[in-house]
Amino acid sequence: MPSYLGLYFPEGDIPVQVREMIRIVPRRVIGTVSDNNVPIRTHELGDKPQDQTWAAMPSVSAMQTADTRHVGLSSTFSCS
Repeated sequence: MPSYLGLYFPEGDIPVQVREMIRIVPRRVIGTVSDNNVPIRTHELGDKPQDQTWAAMPSVSAMQTADTRHVGLSSTFSCS
């Protein structure tokens, strides 16, 4: 869409971890911002955190879902 051409976020506005994740996986989907997240449990990993880098719909922070709701959205899709 022409109205989106040329839009960008200054590098300082995006945390280093987020920039690295966007570099690795350039698509991001948040299906709902309801904060009804279900914890993922697996017996195979023990106490190690699960790597969701390649997950189709990884978990998102409550701060991100609150910000998304604040601007009037219920879900998002983004491509870097």
